[in-house]
Amino acid sequence: MNDSYQNRAAVAEPALQVALASRSDNFYLDVKHSFASTGITAIFGPSGSGKSTLLSMLAGFIRPNINGVIALGNDYWLGNGRYLAVHQRQVAYVTQQAALIPHLNVEQNLAFAQRRAGPRKSAWRSIGTAKAPVSSQRIARQQAAEMFGIESLLQQQPRDLSGGQQQRVAICRAALSNPRLLLLDEPLSALDAVSREQVLQALEAWHSARATPCLYVTHSVHEVMRLADHIVQMQAGKILRHGRAEKLLCDPTIAIGDPGERGAIVYGELLNETAADGLAEIKLSAERSLLCSAGTAHLHRGQRLRARIYARDVSITLSEPDDSSILNCIPASILAIHSIMGGRAMVALDIKGQTILALVTERSVDKLSLRTGCSVFAQVKGIAIDGARAEPIANVENSNEITA
Repeated sequence: MNDSYQNRAAVAEPALQVALASRSDNFYLDVKHSFASTGITAIFGPSGSGKSTLLSMLAGFIRPNINGVIALGNDYWLGNGRYLAVHQRQVAYVTQQAALIPHLNVEQNLAFAQRRAGPRKSAWRSIGTAKAPVSSQRIARQQAAEMFGIESLLQQQPRDLSGGQQQRVAICRAALSNPRLLLLDEPLSALDAVSREQVLQALEAWHSARATPCLYVTHSVHEVMRLADHIVQMQAGKILRHGRAEKLLCDPTIAIGDPGERGAIVYGELLNETAADGLAEIKLSAERSLLCSAGTAHLHRGQRLRARIYARDVSITLSEPDDSSILNCIPASILAIHSIMGGRAMVALDIKGQTILALVTERSVDKLSLRTGCSVFAQVKGIAIDGARAEPIANVENSNEITA
């Protein structure tokens, strides 16, 4: 585990215990769960499954009308005779609309968040809370602005910013408020592709520096693969399943978005510096490594990396080809084969302890006589590096720890 994760673990929050039951019109929310104390938890599910309602209750905007408990460790926000108002919960909440204060410029918006910041120790080296010296507050704003790529926008007014810029400012402001819990409700859904990428990069930078738990509501499998350490899948007001992101995403029997967008999260160690041709080699295990494009990432040897491999970029062959343009061809064994719509099949492949997916046709399955347990070769055409992120810290997720 790298140093950044050790430092984050030292200031990690306790698990968020939730037991909520509420009814409105024809909708019934019934959630009982212990959310991970670190990292980003993606809350995924169809429209109307209760994702946004859940976040609104956690923030304190909606009070459950049947019963409920919300506790961060031994600190009860709801239940045990307590009900904390929104401003008492130290929660930062960002939605599709940035909701910046219109008459303040960007730096003043950030300073406003600092004045409302909670007293707990922060991961910012010079965080400016309400009681910190003005100079420390200014340094903290500069550090945060650099992380979120908004340092050139500090003197601009919100009305002069693009949608992506406003969202980056909103999330930066949320981070500077020093929250105990960050809630993001589809923050990228109204943005174009370029703006989405900018905000995703900012969130990755924040994630690597903070131990603050984040609940991230989205409909996008791409965002889940890019950001999530944990997944909670909701349906009809209940939690259908939950677990580590790399485990759930690689289960071919679970329907998570469009099959063409599905893929795997893998972790590995950078074996060498980026070569002259722009390729880097990632060691997945003692016997498995993959070549990938480093792009503009600043990588160094020995760095622990997280990467995405999309199922559409993986093909299967029974023998190792001698004359293929695909550089990555690694031995694998078939864990499972699951038929999906359109004459296709999702194949789960074990590559020495980590799992990837291959999206193939049913005809290919029949032609190659693929079966569970078969030894094959996986040809991997593309790998996307998500930067220096070690495996998420293990958390005990026990939905029976509290009662409403």
